[in-house]
Amino acid sequence: MDNILAVVTTILCWLFVFAVERKVKDNGKSLRQLILRYKYVLHPNAITIGALILALISMRLYHLQFPRLAIILFLIAAFADAIDGVIARGTGLVTSLGKEIDPLCDKIKYFIPLIYFAYQGLLSKELVIILFLIDVTGQLLRRSVSCINKNFKLKFKIASNGFGKIKTILALLLVVYCCLLQQRSGVPDFANHILFIVLILATLSVVFKFVKNKATKERLV
Repeated sequence: MDNILAVVTTILCWLFVFAVERKVKDNGKSLRQLILRYKYVLHPNAITIGALILALISMRLYHLQFPRLAIILFLIAAFADAIDGVIARGTGLVTSLGKEIDPLCDKIKYFIPLIYFAYQGLLSKELVIILFLIDVTGQLLRRSVSCINKNFKLKFKIASNGFGKIKTILALLLVVYCCLLQQRSGVPDFANHILFIVLILATLSVVFKFVKNKATKERLV
């Protein structure tokens, strides 16, 4: 039952993301005006922070033995990460604050559950610690380059690469997978294998921050 619930919720969330993306493309200016009118709720930065709060609430509910509600809320919070980016880019509401808090909120969103499940024995504590150190390194590099750009008036591009985006998606899905695994929903235990893949993607994401992007001729950070 929990497996079916997770699949159905995932499908509905994907459909909602596609609907929002289409709405943004068809009527971006009008949507921008609506968002600015209700910016404390609909602004991409508000969605980012709201999704983080929802994810934390979902983990609290999971700990209090409400797994189904927790899974639904966490999936909604995870897919909100796609919605805030679509809205920000489609309506021209990309902000420097949003660029800073979005990756940070993503990391908090999946690290707290991963640490929780590591102490529950579902995940390797060592792998979670290594992943944390790699992600912190990437975040520090992002901040360092921002400071260099500001102080020396350089124009190094600060943007996530594909490895980082896939890592984030897989890490969020790993949280849901651990929920299902702990509820004994007939799911085979590949949790640490998936975590290892997340770790590899995180490493590649940091490494490719130093690789020159051939398409843009700019440095990816």
